[in-house]
Amino acid sequence: MRALLRFGLGPQPTGMTLVEARLRLHSSARSGVPLVVEAYGLQRTWDEGAATWQHTTQDIPWSRDGADDPAHDRDALATGLAVVQGGERWYEWNVTSLVQRWLDDPASNHG
Repeated sequence: MRALLRFGLGPQPTGMTLVEARLRLHSSARSGVPLVVEAYGLQRTWDEGAATWQHTTQDIPWSRDGADDPAHDRDALATGLAVVQGGERWYEWNVTSLVQRWLDDPASNHG
């Protein structure tokens, strides 16, 4: 299973220094088998209304299903990871390096 998330950073003040960026997601599952959930930066554009397991848009496929090609679809290394064990709680990923890349090169922000 994979989820695609997109973030708009908006205009940033001149001379701003990024100290830290964290992705926080809430689990509403009552229980579950522990899962290692990794966060990767995407390398390709995709259409929020049309992206599927196999396609970035209605007509353009991912290089590998699930955006799983580290050469073309996503970064080769995870930006952050968390062990998700279910339960009603928050989970957090440190995505500072990914957000810094987006600030340095806004065109690289594909989610």
